[in-house]
Amino acid sequence: MICIYSPKTSSRFEYIVEILFNRILHVNFITTSDFVQFTNFVGPKINYSITYSNNFDSIRIPDEGLLWQTDISNLNIEIQGKGLETILFVNKNFEFYFDIFSASFYLITRYEEYVNQHDRDKWGRFEAKNSIAFQNDFLQYPIIHFWAKKLGQNIQNNYPEFQFKLPEFQFIPTFDIDTAFAFKNRSVSKQIVLISRDLLFLKFNNLINRILVLLSMKNDHYDTYQYIKDWCIQNQFSPKIFLQMGAYPNGFDKSIISQNQFFKTWAKSLNTWATIGIHPSVKASKEINTLQKEIKLFENLTGKSPEISRQHYLMLFMPDTYTNLIQLGIKEDNTMGYADSIGFRSSIAVKYPFFDLKINKISSLVVQPFAVMDGTLMQYMNLEKEEAYEKVAELISITQILGGDFVFLWHNNSFSDSFEWKGWKSVFEKMIAKAKN
Repeated sequence: MICIYSPKTSSRFEYIVEILFNRILHVNFITTSDFVQFTNFVGPKINYSITYSNNFDSIRIPDEGLLWQTDISNLNIEIQGKGLETILFVNKNFEFYFDIFSASFYLITRYEEYVNQHDRDKWGRFEAKNSIAFQNDFLQYPIIHFWAKKLGQNIQNNYPEFQFKLPEFQFIPTFDIDTAFAFKNRSVSKQIVLISRDLLFLKFNNLINRILVLLSMKNDHYDTYQYIKDWCIQNQFSPKIFLQMGAYPNGFDKSIISQNQFFKTWAKSLNTWATIGIHPSVKASKEINTLQKEIKLFENLTGKSPEISRQHYLMLFMPDTYTNLIQLGIKEDNTMGYADSIGFRSSIAVKYPFFDLKINKISSLVVQPFAVMDGTLMQYMNLEKEEAYEKVAELISITQILGGDFVFLWHNNSFSDSFEWKGWKSVFEKMIAKAKN
């Protein structure tokens, strides 16, 4: 048990203390604003204040004020170091020389994404390159785990009886189904339109593949579900699969999942070996009515309400995306990662409750961050297969050392071993082998 003193409290303070001590260090703790209780406490103690000198047998952590604010503002943050040596909210006058509580809170809540509404990509998404983590070379680390470990070691130096345990490493595969099948299981009228389009635009290779699949002479290259299932069962993984329900004439929401019996049977078969959730479309990311419509389609297809989600194209807007999901009953979101770079967007590698800065409250929504997406490696970072694996292997090693969940995002078509994804199965298989070591 550790006692943490602060002369005042707030939802921000209680939130980040729970994250650091409960979810990362796995330590029982109490917080108090009663200085007499604090001084009389027998055991490890932390003094989080600027009022009292360090003559009460405690670890002193500087209080830089962020956790007592109730608004969102442009902060003048002192940053020191690069990579794992980076610290935020520096105050060298204290034994523990930076405000780990404020620094961790700032990163995990994505405070900078509320403040910076200008540096966005064409989709309106906050890009990795504009983050403090990317600019200071610690995006590849769940640095909050590293800071928490340093704090734990510091406490141990003063209280040898103090024990902590970093999170266990978990390898969690997740899959987004943007388009269920490339050619098959579409209506006759739709097939006629698509064949006509192939002819019109001289897409003869596409036309030949389409006809071979329709004649059952070739497998549909998006139909990789048995391969995925076999790997997950063989390695005793508990995967998550997100189904995109929206199909709109906008060029990027192209789901062909229909409400017919074939797709209902298909969805239920997925649910026998994976947890299935909804993959809200780009259109649904900004329109709650569209999101509600897609949830209804998901319910009709699967016979149950979705509890988990991941946004198509990773369309995450703080806090509106999460507010809409909460309003419609989603319990866990898996969008917390970047499209343009691999790494830890919220600087943490365990699930955590979403804290809404606009209303200064902890929400009911759980956030599951991910570290790697297939499209990021191949399309955004333009990596060759071996180089991509090396980058992923480095992240896996880091997560194994600091503890937590290594979550990756792959798509069904990435296993097709055809077109631009030819040979990328090897990256997936080597990634699994690395995680199992």
